[in-house]
Amino acid sequence: MKRVLSSVTRALLSSLTRRHSITTQSEGFHSMPVTLLPLTQKLTIADIVAHARSGSDCPEKILVADTYVENSEQWTALPGGWQTEVDGLTIINVDHHAPVPRMQRPISSGNLAMDYVRAHGVASDALVLINHCDCDSIVSSSILLGEVQPDDDLSQAVIAADHSGAENHIADHLQPLEALRDLVLSQQTLRQLVAGESVVDTVRELWQQRVSERHQWQAKIDQPGMVHWTNKVALIESAQRIPAELLTGLLPQADLILTAYPANSPGQIPQSENKWIMKVRLGQAAAGRFTLESLAVRSLDPAFGGRWNAGSNNRGGGTTIPPKRYASLLAQNIAAS
Repeated sequence: MKRVLSSVTRALLSSLTRRHSITTQSEGFHSMPVTLLPLTQKLTIADIVAHARSGSDCPEKILVADTYVENSEQWTALPGGWQTEVDGLTIINVDHHAPVPRMQRPISSGNLAMDYVRAHGVASDALVLINHCDCDSIVSSSILLGEVQPDDDLSQAVIAADHSGAENHIADHLQPLEALRDLVLSQQTLRQLVAGESVVDTVRELWQQRVSERHQWQAKIDQPGMVHWTNKVALIESAQRIPAELLTGLLPQADLILTAYPANSPGQIPQSENKWIMKVRLGQAAAGRFTLESLAVRSLDPAFGGRWNAGSNNRGGGTTIPPKRYASLLAQNIAAS
């Protein structure tokens, strides 16, 4: 029977000759790679198997970190994630995006990676897959392979990056590197930060920009017309990327915080004309009344993906829905919830 590959699988196979991977080396462990896959909202088992079978050395165990594998919450639960066996492969998803109650709290994949390592040890015999280079992906994959040790500093860093937006030395260095998709640079930066060493000039400059950006947005929020309100849904539009994760504490009266900027802004993947990149975060005023899943954001915007309290349509290519209309539709969903 002819096998039909998903678009993600085709993207994986076509990218194998240009994929980014590094080999980690820690005392007491043999080296294994971390592979950076194409940026997608989720992976399927077929995608992972296709990737594993594409190389000359097929691993027996694959850990997918900080990227949701479709239906992984139906697999066997274990500390740090879920596990399944397919075609002789052990596949483990260490990720906080699964639509289940135990992930509907301030938790990140880095925290789950710590749980996994404490229960099962470092995954020195596994291949680790990630598909983006934000703070949580870099921390979780590095913990799984023993490049860094679980500790409170890293736990606080991934929560700051993913949830609170609070000022954090590690998160504020790693988070701006996501757009570069330079796995080697991000991994190197994490090791330098943990060791208390100096980072390279490029990283230092991006960190300074993020710190400055946080202070600038504290001032911008109070400017007339900066925030468009639809009931308790706050919308901010800009010509450039907006650091949505920094806004939660600045708009405590909001049920939802939406940011919108053109999909053809520099650094967006993929670049698209006449589309908007929308980021949506639960505000502090939501106070457990609903989640993004209960608001059915994906029914409104099929390109949207994320977790219970935050997400975007960036990896899905954006939406043609005008931002104010988008905000109005979500306000209606809140009223009906």
